[in-house]
Amino acid sequence: MKPPAIPDSYATWRHCITVECGIPLTVEFIQRRLAVLTHTKEYETQRLAEVYGVRHGQTVLA
Repeated sequence: MKPPAIPDSYATWRHCITVECGIPLTVEFIQRRLAVLTHTKEYETQRLAEVYGVRHGQTVLA
């Protein structure tokens, strides 16, 4: 079964990042992502809201 285009759970997201993208989930990686996604003026944060909606961005940070 093909995973959803937008991960719908932590397990799906983790598989996408670590297996499909080959990115290790290090403390540094998580800290960098959270630093970007908690600032609404950051381009990546604005794109996340534009493409997936504000609610999805809030879910990501929850």
